[in-house]
Amino acid sequence: MLPYTVEVYFVSMANYNAAWFPTAAVATLLAVVALALALRPPPGREAAAARLILAILAAAWVWVGAVHQIRHMAALNFLAPAYGAA
Repeated sequence: MLPYTVEVYFVSMANYNAAWFPTAAVATLLAVVALALALRPPPGREAAAARLILAILAAAWVWVGAVHQIRHMAALNFLAPAYGAA
């Protein structure tokens, strides 16, 4: 059981997207870069490509934990800060 209704969740996500609008485009661009590096790493630079992919993934997880869970979802779910910290 969710501690909120579907309508409340959708309004919350709309507010989150409105507040952080430009970052969605940056995140999409970084995802495409990571995918391209995973599928076709530059010859002789495989280790550097792997490190960049890991850095992009680490940044994404920090964003999800710190911004999405701790700053945004905490208003809806009292355990969100614990999820974000984890």
